[in-house]
Amino acid sequence: MNVNGVNGVQAFTYENSVTGLIAGIEEDKVSKTILGTDGLYFVLVSESKLVEITESTSYIPEKEMLTVKGNNVDGLLQELIYQKADIDDNRRVIK
Repeated sequence: MNVNGVNGVQAFTYENSVTGLIAGIEEDKVSKTILGTDGLYFVLVSESKLVEITESTSYIPEKEMLTVKGNNVDGLLQELIYQKADIDDNRRVIK
């Protein structure tokens, strides 16, 4: 799998452990085993480039990912509160 640093690390967007470690791997070196959410990864950095961040740099993929994760947290918190409150939802019970 080729990863183009200019466009970001799209293939690993949801693998935070992989994305975080890629930046620290030296060129022409293979990473140690990286435990990701969907499996184990080995990364070989074949070429690295310094990329300048400018005002035109797009953070839309990262913004969308954080938005989705934020929405998931809200739902999980609501479910946790519901479970801890020990509430019986009888709205669908026919009397």
